[in-house]
Amino acid sequence: VELPLTMMQDHTMFEILREPGIDRWVEKADWITRHHGLVNLNVHPDYVVEQRYLDRYEAFLEYLAERRDGTWHALPRDAARWWREREALCVTADGEVRGQSHERATVAFAREHEGHLVIDL
Repeated sequence: VELPLTMMQDHTMFEILREPGIDRWVEKADWITRHHGLVNLNVHPDYVVEQRYLDRYEAFLEYLAERRDGTWHALPRDAARWWREREALCVTADGEVRGQSHERATVAFAREHEGHLVIDL
């Protein structure tokens, strides 16, 4: 399972853009979670050797850890396991989920209503 990098890397943030804080990471993480996406950040040890960069990285991790909005805080292996389990599931014509761990799955149906996308669970 390949998990995509969805966040700006530390080198881009600190060296190229010369960002003084973590606002861009926070803004992007908030956008991703609002859209039910994966916040996946790659931090390279060669670029966070200075204490000021370590402090920013730690502040961002603390920001994520303090979220209490139902966000799933998972290790990459846990997210990969979830994707493998999800891939093995199937949905029958009547909307039932079949397969291992099916009890954890929810089926949602999307439809258009007056120009808007509506999700029915």
